[in-house]
Amino acid sequence: MPETMLNLWVSGVPRPKPSPRGVIKRTKTGKQYVDFYPGLKEYDSNGVRKENDAEKWWNLIIAGIRAAVYAAGMREPIAGPVKLEVDYYFSRTDELLKLKYPISEIRHDGKPDIDNLQKLLMDAITKSGWREGPDKKQIKTPLVWFDDSQISCCQHKKWYVARGGKSGARIVITRLQDPEPSLLEHAGVAHV
Repeated sequence: MPETMLNLWVSGVPRPKPSPRGVIKRTKTGKQYVDFYPGLKEYDSNGVRKENDAEKWWNLIIAGIRAAVYAAGMREPIAGPVKLEVDYYFSRTDELLKLKYPISEIRHDGKPDIDNLQKLLMDAITKSGWREGPDKKQIKTPLVWFDDSQISCCQHKKWYVARGGKSGARIVITRLQDPEPSLLEHAGVAHV
């Protein structure tokens, strides 16, 4: 029987994972090279790091996951198959605020692409337990699951919010159990 482990709401504007960009730089000796920044980090023309919208969303997800794990009393990450359900809610466009459109949620069929929303969310959940050690290296402590490769069932939907609603994401993480051998045998499948 599936067991819901986490059920949470993260307020904010859902953002996709940006693509990495290369920046041409010079060494002290004047040699040129391409420096690829991780997609979440942006720098101004002086090389000063600035927080972008995707990074703000990343931080909101991590804060929400940490709070939900603490509230649920999860002591260990989920081992085995996981089901991930996410509903992303976006603010309505000016057109959709007109009275001719329903009050309830409306399916979102524009940008951002749902696969890029998934990438950022799943990476943020995977890394929600990571922290920086004293030597500035990442200490990789799993919090929800060991790796997002454990997700064997995934459902993501995009919506425009109901009139008066807030943007964000509803995230439900469920531990799945393998089917019992008797059910497999009943279906005519040999259990190995």
